[in-house]
Amino acid sequence: MVLKTLRWWIITRAAHAPKLVSYEERKNGMRKMLAIARPVHPGEVLREEFLGPLGLSAGAVAKAVEVPRTRIERLRDEQTGVTADTALRLAAYFGTTPDFWLNLQAAYDLATAKKGFTANVKPYQGLPSGPLEAV
Repeated sequence: MVLKTLRWWIITRAAHAPKLVSYEERKNGMRKMLAIARPVHPGEVLREEFLGPLGLSAGAVAKAVEVPRTRIERLRDEQTGVTADTALRLAAYFGTTPDFWLNLQAAYDLATAKKGFTANVKPYQGLPSGPLEAV
């Protein structure tokens, strides 16, 4: 089963309510938007782009991809991340690629880590300053 299109959005944080941002608004103000956009968990994509629109339950998907029902339920509920094994299985079932699922997870992990990153790490000074030559 292959989905023809996926909806992509950025939800901005606002005092009153979330605001869906159009492609043009996103294109014109991407840097500003990225600074306030919340990270999207792969479970949200699974829930909003696959399970809901296709009328599938977590149990039905788990049975079809031969994993414990709780693995898909915990992913859907954003309690756990996507593993390589789960990415392979979801990709085969939904007609996507394992990279799609793993890239969602990596982007989420990186965005989440950046929020709390405060270490004062100084760059390593032992590297040559000019271009590196092939050996």
